[in-house]
Amino acid sequence: MNRSLPHRINRRRGFVMLTTIAVMGIVMITMVTLMTLTHLQISRSFRANQQAQLRQLLLAGTFTAETQLQPSDNPSDIRSLPLPPDLVKQSATLRIHWLPGSNIQQRTAHITATLPQQSLGEVAAFSQQNGHWTLSAVELD
Repeated sequence: MNRSLPHRINRRRGFVMLTTIAVMGIVMITMVTLMTLTHLQISRSFRANQQAQLRQLLLAGTFTAETQLQPSDNPSDIRSLPLPPDLVKQSATLRIHWLPGSNIQQRTAHITATLPQQSLGEVAAFSQQNGHWTLSAVELD
C-alpha cells in the first residue's frame, strides 16, 4: 500500500504542472490580445485626432476665404494662410486656391489642409448678395 502513495503524488504533480502551463498559456494569449487591441485603439484615436484637426483647419480656411473677398475682388491665386506655432511645429499647412470664374457674383475656392500623414480638401463656393460675400456651398474632396 505504501508503494502506491508516491505514484499518486507523482500523477497529481504532473496534472498540476499541465494545468499550470495551460493557465499560463491562456494568460499569455489574453495579454497579447489586449496589447494588440490597445495598439489598434491608439492608432484609431491618433487618426481621428488628425481628421478632426484637418476639419478644423478647413473651417478656418473657409472663414478666412470669405472674409478676404472684397465686393469687386476676383482672386485667381494660391494663398498660404499663417497658422499658430503649434500647428507649424506639426508641419501643418492651409492653402486657398482661388479658381478663375467668369461670373462676378460668384467665386470658388479649393481649400486644402495638410498634416504630415494626411490631407483633406474642399471646394467652397461664395456668392455676392447686397455687396457682401456669403458661403453658398461646400463640397469635400
